[in-house]
Amino acid sequence: MNRLFNGSDASFISFVEYRRGTIEADYASFTAFHPKFNEEYKSRLFELLDKASNTKSDNVYIDEQTEANQQLDDQANVCRRVFQSAKFFIEEAFPNKPRIHNQFGFNDYQSKTATPERLYVFMTDFYEVAKTYSAELIANQFTAEKIENIKVERDKLKQLEIAYNNKRMERGDAADNRVVILNELYEMLASIFRAAKVIFANDSKKLELYKFPVKTSTKETETVDNEVEATQE
Repeated sequence: MNRLFNGSDASFISFVEYRRGTIEADYASFTAFHPKFNEEYKSRLFELLDKASNTKSDNVYIDEQTEANQQLDDQANVCRRVFQSAKFFIEEAFPNKPRIHNQFGFNDYQSKTATPERLYVFMTDFYEVAKTYSAELIANQFTAEKIENIKVERDKLKQLEIAYNNKRMERGDAADNRVVILNELYEMLASIFRAAKVIFANDSKKLELYKFPVKTSTKETETVDNEVEATQE
């Protein structure tokens, strides 16, 4: 979803916060100028500003997503170690039996464990094969608890994968919602700023307070915004 303004969200929100007092002080002049600038309009304007000001920034969502990804990677490594530590016992239980070894995943380990999604399937197969050969494994010190631990660690992997994907979706949804709020806020301000050009036509100092520090990416309010330079990120 495209923003109607250039520059960062933080710069735009900060600018509107600075103009809040000015708009509130002058709002009676806008109401007298045109009936659209009623109390409902002002309430909606500042409601949007409050929402924007109290919404987590994308940086927070990025940090949360990074942490969820790290937890997923750590658990994936735990699962890989579970398999690697089991290989000794499998080979002891089935010496010189590569076909059985391959049932456990010896022959395609690298490709089947490269991603968390593939690793989950690999661990499921590993667990099912271990149950099939549980008697031989237990007889060679790979205990029933160790067999069940394959499933335990696999399930942890799935839970963390879901948590990571939820964080990814949450970040995308939050970004879209933030843009919707900021775009509506921008459009409402643009209307006020256009009216200010008429209301304060003979007050150049006052007019300076009703100019955007960013340029619009649409043509509809281009004449308002092109009077000033865009802010830098």
